[in-house]
Amino acid sequence: RAVSKLGSVRARTGMYPVVIENLQAASLLSIFGSAISGPQVIRGMSFLRDRLKQQIFPGDIQIIDDPHIKRGHASRLFDGEGVTCKPTNFVEDGVLTQWATNAESAAQLNHPLTGHGTPLGGGVGFSNLYMKSGNRSVEAIINDIDYGIFVTDFLGNGANSLTGQISQAVSGFIIENGEISRPFKEATIAGSVLEMFRHVVPANDLAMRGPVNAPTTRFEGLTVSG
Repeated sequence: RAVSKLGSVRARTGMYPVVIENLQAASLLSIFGSAISGPQVIRGMSFLRDRLKQQIFPGDIQIIDDPHIKRGHASRLFDGEGVTCKPTNFVEDGVLTQWATNAESAAQLNHPLTGHGTPLGGGVGFSNLYMKSGNRSVEAIINDIDYGIFVTDFLGNGANSLTGQISQAVSGFIIENGEISRPFKEATIAGSVLEMFRHVVPANDLAMRGPVNAPTTRFEGLTVSG
C-alpha cells in the first residue's frame, strides 16, 4: 500500500463523487454512533437530536448493533450496567428507529433501555455496530464515475457531532473513467454529514474487523479541496 502511493498528485478542487474504503467508512459510522447516544441527545450535543423516526438514509440502508456475533470484537451478554444485551436495529429501511441508551438516559428520554451502558456510567458503548452490505461490488459503484476520489486514509478527525459538519483531510486514489488510477496527496472533503447519509451507496464488501464496521461506501456531491 505504501509503494502504491509513490508519485502522488493533487486531486482536483470541485464537487464530485467520493468513495470511501470500508476501513475508513467505519469511521463515518462512528460519527453516527456518537450522534445516537442518549446522553448526547439529552445534552443537545447531537446533530440527529430531532431526527428520531425520520428517514436519514436511503431506503435500502440497515444499521445494526449485534452483541451476539460469534467471535465478534465486542460481543457480550451484558452491558457495563448489567443489562442484558440483544441485537438492536438502529436504522431500518433508512429510518432512525431509536437511541442508544444507558439506564439514566433511557429514564430521562422516556425511551427503551437498549443495553448500551458503560461500566463507569454516564456514557454508552456499542458492541458490533455495522451497516449492512449493499448488492453491488466496489467496481460496480465506481464504474460510472468520470472523475472522483477513492479515499483510503483519514488524516485526523474533522467531524463535528454537534453541527453535523465535516472537514476531513484524506488521501487515496483518483477515480478516472470508472477506474481507480493515480494516487493523490492530501486533500480535504467537506460537507454536511446528514447530506452524506442521505446519498450513501454501500458496496458488498463488509468485513467485521472491529467494533464498528461498514462496507466501502459512495457519497455524492462532496466538496473536495485538492
